Amino acid sequence: MMQLNATTKLRRFFFPLLAGACLPLSFSPVGFFPLAVLSVAFLFFLWLHAAPRQAFFTGYFFGLGFFGLGVSWVAVSFYRFGGMGLALSVAATLLFVLFLALFPALLGWLARRYFSALNNALYLLLLLPALWVLFEWVRGWILTGFPWLNLGYSQTDSPLIGLAPIIGVYGVSWAVAFSAGLLLCIVKSHGQKR
Repeated sequence: MMQLNATTKLRRFFFPLLAGACLPLSFSPVGFFPLAVLSVAFLFFLWLHAAPRQAFFTGYFFGLGFFGLGVSWVAVSFYRFGGMGLALSVAATLLFVLFLALFPALLGWLARRYFSALNNALYLLLLLPALWVLFEWVRGWILTGFPWLNLGYSQTDSPLIGLAPIIGVYGVSWAVAFSAGLLLCIVKSHGQKR
């Protein structure tokens, strides 16, 4: 088995985990809404030239950070209000997080497996935002759904909230993912001009 050097380990595991863990800080009660765009832009950057398998694991570690921090309150609910013991509530929450992390993992794999031939602008501005919203919508329905932590809910104090009455939470989620892709396109084009 191939040994991974420290830089590769950081890029493949730690950085996506950290970027995912930053994303819940864009939601209430912290509400630092720019983190939503920055965190998702970083994930898109990591996916940009990844192989499908690598994109899956990058998305999975991002999901572990995102849902691990974002749904940690579920363990408290299981323990305090559900009557579960502490160990069982932590184990149930961990299984829940492991399952939810599959959504960004599958999104990354699907995007790289079937759409990697798209040029960067189409990939970042059309495909990834559309897939992000599709996967949020599916997550909101599968197994009775878990619509919490949709990107759109992170924008309650941002200028994007003005879109909510017109296009709803999924539309705002799309706007956040589009903004992330646009930011990455701008950074990449600026880097190419140097």
